[in-house]
Amino acid sequence: MKKVLFKNLLLIIFLIFSSLLPAENSEKWYSKEELVEFLKTEKHVELYLWYTNQILEFSEEIKNVIPDLPLDAEETLLESVRENENNYLALIILGVYYNQVEEDYEKALLYMKKAIEVSPLNKRVINPYEMMAIIYYNLQDYGKVEEVYMELIRKFPEYPGGYYGMSVLRYNMKNYNEAVHYAKKSVTFYKSEKYADFFSPSYRKTRIIESERLLSYAYLKNGNYNEAFEQFFSIYDEMQESYSEKDISEIMEVFRRENEKLKNTDKKLYEKNIKKFKELE
Repeated sequence: MKKVLFKNLLLIIFLIFSSLLPAENSEKWYSKEELVEFLKTEKHVELYLWYTNQILEFSEEIKNVIPDLPLDAEETLLESVRENENNYLALIILGVYYNQVEEDYEKALLYMKKAIEVSPLNKRVINPYEMMAIIYYNLQDYGKVEEVYMELIRKFPEYPGGYYGMSVLRYNMKNYNEAVHYAKKSVTFYKSEKYADFFSPSYRKTRIIESERLLSYAYLKNGNYNEAFEQFFSIYDEMQESYSEKDISEIMEVFRRENEKLKNTDKKLYEKNIKKFKELE
């Protein structure tokens, strides 16, 4: 039974990924031929499914039929690269393997960079860019984080992830003007349909809310209180759907505390916000 489900899952994944082929040569997905070349053995199928499970949000039913990572995963992938040094699917999965399994960040970065070099304008290298940025962030190399995100934005100017990453980076660096700029871009492009097929609906929804919340916080830090509170109240219902009661309570407390600062400086806005807070109770 599990074998039948496994074959059906492979067919579904193959159809999903191999059918998303825009006519333009730039920003393309990998071709059917490239996918068939990689999926040449059962081990490669298992590796591909494992990789796909790392970057997408599968249902529990699908996760239950995905096999465990093969014990010789590293050697299988390295052999694929030896056979074809331009096999960027193998290069990407190697990068993910070293990052997720071995926690060897030097090798992870090496293979992600190689994948990008081999196919720089392929949509699939977006994942290595974002993983590289996270690795550099964890290594506290913020200059490299910015370098990676800005290159991602230059190559894929309508992809929202680069803007989201830059908004978080700028906010943490206390550059709130630029945080606002990138958060706005992030919201716009996550809501766009161009890269909608790149995310699960739940992930996309979460990123939109996170971008909008960060925008409201950046407005607060900049002293743009009208924009901050307007943004906060406009997304409150969506946050309630996405966040825990504890999170909502903490976010609410931040904005209540900030509103108190307006009591003697902008009484009109203060009273307007008090009224809206009461409406939310």
